[in-house]
Parts: sequence; structure tokens; C-alpha cells
Amino acid sequence: MRMKAVRRASFTWFPLSFGVALWLGAWTGFLVEGAQNGAWVAALVLAVSLTAIWSVGWGNAVRYSDTHVSVTNGVITRRVAWQDVMRVRVGKHEGLVIWVRDGQELHSVQYGKSLMGDVLGYRTYQHAREVLETARQTAIAENLGARTNPVRVETTLWWRPPLIAALALATSFALALALSTTLN
Repeated sequence: MRMKAVRRASFTWFPLSFGVALWLGAWTGFLVEGAQNGAWVAALVLAVSLTAIWSVGWGNAVRYSDTHVSVTNGVITRRVAWQDVMRVRVGKHEGLVIWVRDGQELHSVQYGKSLMGDVLGYRTYQHAREVLETARQTAIAENLGARTNPVRVETTLWWRPPLIAALALATSFALALALSTTLN
């Protein structure tokens, strides 16, 4: 079962571009300056900070498959079967909302309410709503997945990708610091 993701381009690429620029600058700085004056601590702090930036830009997303939809905000993912979703809508003062049969609502940080959206009518959110609503209607029409009674919304911790990203960043900074001591 392949998961697809719906993300806002501006919410994704701005933090990622900023993160890559910060990483390149830090890597270059560590390579030139070397392991002096607490550079190892700075490398770890930067690795964690860049992981947070990456998580906001890329990790926060609405993902869906043929049978279910999930919303990741920070490190928390909530997942529900399409059969248990009543509708997907974009409403004034609420952003993109996935309404579940038992009255629960799933909200995404990327598609949250905003003053600009209230004024302009959340035009950028409509594409995501259309994609998700089409997936929901297809799942219902083809009877994919099972309706649960009572509605089951799974809440899980999304920890593996951020941990891998933090380790990769810390390793890259350690490599730059090790290279700098070798070169200097």
C-alpha cells in the first residue's frame, strides 16, 4: 500500500531551502574553523535544530492511501480509515478539516486556519481538499478498507525519520570537524 502526501509548496520549500543553506554554512564553517571552542556541541545543537526545520517543512503532511488517511503534526500522526471519514472540507476560520463519523476532526499544521486564508478563501487549500475528497470517494465506492465501530483513530509517534535525519546531520558535521583537524 503506497502512501501519497499532500503538502503546501510554500510551507515545504521555504523551510527546506533555509535548512539546506544553514547546513551548508555550518558545514563550511566547521570545516574551516575546526574542532575548537565547543564546535562539537554547536554541531549537535545545529543537527537538532535542522531536524526540527526539516520536520516542519517535510514531516508535517497529510498522507493518504487507498484505505486510509493520516495527518502528521510535529512527531504525532493520527490515522483513520477512509470508511470512517464523513467528509474533507475547507472552511472559513478552520482551514482544511477531515471530519470523522464520530465528530472528531483532524487538522493539519500545514493547512491550518490563517488570517490570509480567511480573507482570500483558502484558495491554495482547495487542491488538497479535492485530492483527498477524491481518494475518500474512491475508497468508499470500491469498498476499500473497513469501517470501524466505534471509529478508530490511531495516534502514533512519528520518530524514525526525524531520528535518522538528526543522525545523518550530526554525522555530516562530525565528518566536517574530523576533516578540519586532518587538514589543519
